[in-house]
Amino acid sequence: MIDSQVKLYAYKSIKNAKLVLDPFPHIYVEKVLPDDFYSELLLKLPPDSDYNVYSAPYEQRHYIQLSPSRTEKLTEAVSQFWRDFEAWIHSQEFLDVLVEKFGRRLQVNYKYREKDLEKHSISDECVRVSPRSLLVRDYQHFSLGPHTDSESKFIVGAFYLPKDDSLRDFGTSIYKPKDASLSSWPSPHMKHEDFNLVKTFENRPNTMLVFMKTDHSWHGVERKQHSNVGRDVLFWIPQIGTAAGAEIPLQLPKRWFSKPSLIDRIATKIGR
Repeated sequence: MIDSQVKLYAYKSIKNAKLVLDPFPHIYVEKVLPDDFYSELLLKLPPDSDYNVYSAPYEQRHYIQLSPSRTEKLTEAVSQFWRDFEAWIHSQEFLDVLVEKFGRRLQVNYKYREKDLEKHSISDECVRVSPRSLLVRDYQHFSLGPHTDSESKFIVGAFYLPKDDSLRDFGTSIYKPKDASLSSWPSPHMKHEDFNLVKTFENRPNTMLVFMKTDHSWHGVERKQHSNVGRDVLFWIPQIGTAAGAEIPLQLPKRWFSKPSLIDRIATKIGR
């Protein structure tokens, strides 16, 4: 099991991170985990043979979908570590910490969420959530055009897991469209040329980018030729409803996603 002090350290780092609202709500957390635990994690990264490979045109991305059944099949020397880590980041406690960070701002997407809240309702108050995580290893030619992410997602987290700063420019970029009226909830992948780069969050040791899915949460990976040692990232992607590969059902109050009341709108506007 993951030590409670490691969890408390991570939660404090996340809670203390500054929430930036432009161009869409996001945080960039430094020193997410205690140094000694992060060093242990790096030693427990699975060998290449444990990874699957995406089909073209994304064959530069290798991946492991973390779940209880999948982590049991990892190389024996690393399997127990990832079973414990997966159980933690797919816990209700971990989910609640990240949701509370964005809070009422999640309600901004209520018009897109109404059908999902009804379809995946557990009770009058709660909706089902499926936590998913992908451990990926991206190689030198990997890139992604600007997109807003799939409709069932509401928060996306990226733990960057490099050993040093040699791949720091192989991070996640956020964008604004050159056509200011452009928005998209379904999230097709667009051309880099149609967007202005706002910022690239560096792929630095022990850091984490978390952003809120909106109809303008344009993000991607710049087209560059990187070193081919492989970029290690853990994507944490909880989704409303059921999700392929997700084996641990969680839930959240519908109030996080429902149409905001007047009080909620005022509170969000003044930054509470």
